[in-house]
Amino acid sequence: GLIDAKLGAFESVNKMVANATHGALEKVTLYSLVQD
Repeated sequence: GLIDAKLGAFESVNKMVANATHGALEKVTLYSLVQD
């Protein structure tokens, strides 16, 4: 998907965030960090 294409380098971080937040902030957090 788009996350993998644009943020492939952060894939492991994405999974860690998803695990820590139970998926609640899985994509929103990474997009916020990258956009800002």
